[in-house]
Amino acid sequence: MRKAQFEPMESGEWFASIPGFFGLWATGSTEDAARQELIATLYEWLRFPQPTGEPQHVPIVDGFTLSESPKKTP
Repeated sequence: MRKAQFEPMESGEWFASIPGFFGLWATGSTEDAARQELIATLYEWLRFPQPTGEPQHVPIVDGFTLSESPKKTP
């Protein structure tokens, strides 16, 4: 969440997103409300695959790739 970006919109609401997380965004009536909504949205975004039929974009955060599941070692 430390990479999250928040922008005020003309409507008075706040827009929140995280660079590199394709299709992940949230809005809220305040910056804090947008942050809380983004946290909830991020949880769902990571938990469930994208319904588009396309492979889910896997972001790289601080040099680590967020994969769908950890790789097992034999």
